[in-house]
Amino acid sequence: MDDEMDIVTQKELDETEYIADPKQRSAQRSVISLANRLQLQNAGSVSTANLHSDPILKTFMFTKAYEIYAKPWPAGDILHARFCSQHLPALAQAYKATPDSRLATPYSFMMVSLLEKGHFASFTRTPEGKELLHIQVRRLANHDVEDKIYHTFHVIELLNFLIVYAYYAQDQVNPVINPEYLPGLRARCEGWRNTYYGYMQAYYAARNQRVVDMLTETIEFLDDTRSPTDMLRLNEVGKHMPLASCGYMKSECWRSGDVPTLACSKCKCVRYCSPEHQKADWRYHKVACITPPWILRTDSEGAASVL
Repeated sequence: MDDEMDIVTQKELDETEYIADPKQRSAQRSVISLANRLQLQNAGSVSTANLHSDPILKTFMFTKAYEIYAKPWPAGDILHARFCSQHLPALAQAYKATPDSRLATPYSFMMVSLLEKGHFASFTRTPEGKELLHIQVRRLANHDVEDKIYHTFHVIELLNFLIVYAYYAQDQVNPVINPEYLPGLRARCEGWRNTYYGYMQAYYAARNQRVVDMLTETIEFLDDTRSPTDMLRLNEVGKHMPLASCGYMKSECWRSGDVPTLACSKCKCVRYCSPEHQKADWRYHKVACITPPWILRTDSEGAASVL
């Protein structure tokens, strides 16, 4: 595909001119381009759902997801916050509209690039966001990765993050996997893990070890021998999940494991253990402090649900 700017129309460019900050303006143009690529303006339509099988878009988004994820502060934070606040509901709708047999799609790759962000964590508490875990469990229980085996990493990473976010949204109560899906899901993960064990003996041992470790965490969670607090290959760092710990990372106060009680009053997508840490983090957070219109649909009550 050509450079992303080739699908931002002049009218759309003109509509960003009101944004005074050049970094914010540049990020908004990238957001428009991504939304146009994924046809999120028509999310849920037949034409959008058919994009799951577009090999050019799939390859583009697979590469783009890494680029988006790796963008440093402040450009990355601005892009993540703007895209999430404007397009997460449409992205979820397009993901839902794809056939269950298509596990690795442009939409799932885009989600993976956003997983660690507070806006995405908040979205998983909306009615639309809560559906994502149910859909991912059902799809993985019934279908194999249809294209390339290395896409397994992405589909399992998405599953594990959704499990962890559900755990924290439910006052640290494990999400309950529907018994109908449990045998198929566990067998699928075990099969993938055995495949990657074989790959480790041949090539890319370090990369494949990451996949094996993540699948092991999934299997142990399904066996009720691992808590979501110990998932995501993060060990202690798992305590700093968005909305589950203090967002002021420089202090490392998240190592205590204490759950903070203060949310940013504007975006509600980051929490702090004290006003002092909120003030200290403001210079970093302010570029991404964007209130998403869907934030009022979040449900912070701690009732466990069956997936």
